[in-house]
Amino acid sequence: KRIDYSYIKGGGIENAQQFYASAGKTASSGTNTVLDQAWTAVSSGNAGVIGSSSNVTISSGVFSFATTGIYLIAPCLTFYLLANRNSRYVLGKIEITLNNGSSYAVGSQAYQHINSVDSNPDYASVSPYYIFDVEDTTNHKFRLTMEAAEEMELEYGSNSSTVSIIRLGDT
Repeated sequence: KRIDYSYIKGGGIENAQQFYASAGKTASSGTNTVLDQAWTAVSSGNAGVIGSSSNVTISSGVFSFATTGIYLIAPCLTFYLLANRNSRYVLGKIEITLNNGSSYAVGSQAYQHINSVDSNPDYASVSPYYIFDVEDTTNHKFRLTMEAAEEMELEYGSNSSTVSIIRLGDT
């Protein structure tokens, strides 16, 4: 029996983009800090984009979508602690808004502990993943934040702190 192609066409990932922190950010002790420094599309090596490279845009640390759908937000945020200090925690969060930034809620968060053992900076990474149902491109957005028990720095550069955003399917 033959199957009509219209029933099986499509499917698969239609949009995927990756950005990296191209500037650093400092979080004061115990302060939730929006990662509103520069984010740049990854283009080095053999980096690829599926679909439109303008599907996700960033302004002042707020990530917006041009197309509705179900998105996987997958950051890997690397932090460093200055030498000879300890931090009980470093926290990376994905905060979502459903009202164009009037308020944000934590979609996902991940913790790590950093213990400085010598006179060199010490590093830790966190990866809080979130699946976001973007039903309204005007109001549904997200941002990344950091918080730590001690003053902490966001590591930056093309291989340091990144966020991958993958459209998994329709809403």
